[in-house]
Amino acid sequence: MLFWKKGLIPKWAEKRILAQYNVAIKEVERTRRQENMKCATGEQPNFRRYSYAVGKVAVLEELMDQLFIEYDDHGRVKELPL
Repeated sequence: MLFWKKGLIPKWAEKRILAQYNVAIKEVERTRRQENMKCATGEQPNFRRYSYAVGKVAVLEELMDQLFIEYDDHGRVKELPL
């Protein structure tokens, strides 16, 4: 088992993980808008796709916690309180 200390992860890997995190947050915002529009128009919302997007953000946050990468979603993902 590897134990990571702050600064041991390469900077390029940290940047790539943070980029994936930002993309995942944008996906949550996009699917939230789409599903809200479906509810407003009376269509059946697809909560599976929305739940998958929120889960992806949660997984990336757990990974960043394990690797000591600082992150902040600035309140954009309301489903995951700090």
